[in-house]
Amino acid sequence: MLDSLYGTNKSYLLLQQVLNKLGSEDAFFKEYNRVKDVIINTISESDAYKQLGSDSLGEYITKRLYPNTDVYNMNNIENICFS
Repeated sequence: MLDSLYGTNKSYLLLQQVLNKLGSEDAFFKEYNRVKDVIINTISESDAYKQLGSDSLGEYITKRLYPNTDVYNMNNIENICFS
């Protein structure tokens, strides 16, 4: 039904090929965990990630355009509020 949007049939066939290649569900999850750990380590060791971790994110806070008070009052009828 949603295959045209998400390519579900193609993804399912690819999953079947990978499972057949690896031989078992356990081997699939072992490979999945290995790849996941490589990705996490690669990102964690990158200069950009280290800089983000040491950055003071306070400097990126923007001035509020909207009050942080109760938005459920008569003054806000027909106004658009974000939460």
